[in-house]
Amino acid sequence: MNVDEIASEIRTIYPSLSEAIAHDVAHGGDAEVAQIDAANGNTDAADAARLVLVASLSTTPGAIHGLREYQLVDCLQRPGRDLSTFKAKVLDQLATRAWYLHNSADGRLFFKNQQNLAAKLRSTALSLHSETVDRMLREHLIGKDGKPGYFTPFIRDCYQAVYAFPPPDEIRVEQEKTTLVIVRPGGQANQLPISSDWQAWWAQQQYKNRVIFLTGSRDTFQKVLDSARQTRALESIEDDLKAKCIRRGHWREEGNHVRRGPFPPPSPEVSIRELSVEEDGNGHTYLNDANRRLRANGLPTHKFQKNPAKPVPVHPSLGKELCILCWAVEDASPDDIPNALRNWDALAPEERWWLFTMTVATTGQAMQKGIGWRKALRAALADNPFVKGEGLSPKARRELLGHSQLSLGL
Repeated sequence: MNVDEIASEIRTIYPSLSEAIAHDVAHGGDAEVAQIDAANGNTDAADAARLVLVASLSTTPGAIHGLREYQLVDCLQRPGRDLSTFKAKVLDQLATRAWYLHNSADGRLFFKNQQNLAAKLRSTALSLHSETVDRMLREHLIGKDGKPGYFTPFIRDCYQAVYAFPPPDEIRVEQEKTTLVIVRPGGQANQLPISSDWQAWWAQQQYKNRVIFLTGSRDTFQKVLDSARQTRALESIEDDLKAKCIRRGHWREEGNHVRRGPFPPPSPEVSIRELSVEEDGNGHTYLNDANRRLRANGLPTHKFQKNPAKPVPVHPSLGKELCILCWAVEDASPDDIPNALRNWDALAPEERWWLFTMTVATTGQAMQKGIGWRKALRAALADNPFVKGEGLSPKARRELLGHSQLSLGL
């Protein structure tokens, strides 16, 4: 893959994978698979990565990309090659180090021109400020807000107070207490593993035998810092993913826990409140419009009072028209509702039916508010200022559209 002709041919087939090839597969010995092979003393990672890459190059719509684990093993088998540790030393390493290697739902490994979780984990960990990492490590070592840490004194036989990576001027050494001070590894000044600054601080203390220092080697401490960075980065990524999943409805918060879906479709909840609008002489409220239609079809009108024993017959189309008004004001401010009522009242019934048909076909579900036709209805009715005297009156519009032909069919 480091041969220019081969690399050029692959970039011609799938140019967007250039970054994936350079970082993960082949880049003059600096790619991730080269480093894995150097640690393992073989070429298993490079051979596997090349196979996965070739299986990821298809640009045909609907093509299957990538290979499963057993397919990789079948392709890599040859006399003298030991694949007993292939999963642990190659696949598991690629999963944590390769930035562009993805795993499909059916278990196929494939390369994609999009960074995976491992890349985000590394970039997030490297971007963390050192003070953030120190604070997290300090909380794990000595605790915080009543939560104990690894070195929180309980029995208090050896020490009674503890500090982790503190500035020297924050430590208070008392005669009756032994204080444990956890410090970073320093040089070998005076053949001691702590820095000369801490040695100078200790020399100035009155109660020298009341101080205990705890430290370690530089390599061990660096591994601890790297682990703390990855832990904090994982927490940050988990919080982001959780927020996205909750926002999209894939997860749901229940008390102090988060429950994963799938969830049954939500039952629509209807909140009813009284709406009023100032009459302008030509306008009709919703109830007046319903009574007018009853009267036009030879049926008695009603006051629409709550009385389960005497239900009021209305045509189903009135519910469709009312949906248009509800969709228009579902996210509107209270100040815009009168404006939406006037604009809705100015529409002829046939216009409302058409708007309902277009809206319910695309964004009529309970969780689809604020998008598509629902958003357009708000802009058209609630956000659009009503100007009295412009356009046809509601009565003229109804007559033009043949409103008198409406049949209730109760």
